Amino acid sequence: MKLSSIHLLLRLLIIIYAVGIIGILTPLKQYIIPLTVYNLLLTFICFLLGSGKLNGSRLFDILLIGIFGFAVEYVGVHTGYLFGNYHYGASLGSKIWAIPVIMSMNWILLCFCSCAVVWNISKNNVVRAILAAALMTGLDFLIEQVAAQMGFWYWKNGEIPAFNYVCWFVLSFVVNYWISHRKSVVRNQVTVGIFVILTVFFGILYFFL
Repeated sequence: MKLSSIHLLLRLLIIIYAVGIIGILTPLKQYIIPLTVYNLLLTFICFLLGSGKLNGSRLFDILLIGIFGFAVEYVGVHTGYLFGNYHYGASLGSKIWAIPVIMSMNWILLCFCSCAVVWNISKNNVVRAILAAALMTGLDFLIEQVAAQMGFWYWKNGEIPAFNYVCWFVLSFVVNYWISHRKSVVRNQVTVGIFVILTVFFGILYFFL
């Protein structure tokens, strides 16, 4: 993908998330939060466009991680064996079996983009997976602090169990090791930028919402 196109996608994402922050932290919050699902969908489209040519191997891994993400969320919501006792709200759009469809895209975004961030730090797939898993767990910590206020999901008794973060780290390690081993990651300003933008977005909301 041309550098100019990558810069265009990155600027688009920065503008959208900047508007989102302003809207959520003002009386416009009630109008902005329902747009979350569309924002995530647009972010996913930018990720796909920024990832270059989707050959068979990379497309397989994207679909596999989407299915994996949906499956673990299903187990989590319906059994509590993963993450803890929680249920999804209305802000993340249409659901199948009580799981928002957009969550599959969210897993794809977080896994591929966190792996892209650490890609050049080490050539060892285990090290890459550990670092990417740590980043994903850290981002999840920020998201969890604002999730209920934004109608994403709700925890039983309003308490986030430490078990949730253990599951996030372990599961994200497995996925990131897989995509690192298969070299499915594309590292550029879009894939790295998405993770940075999400971290800044939820970091600001964590402190000011």
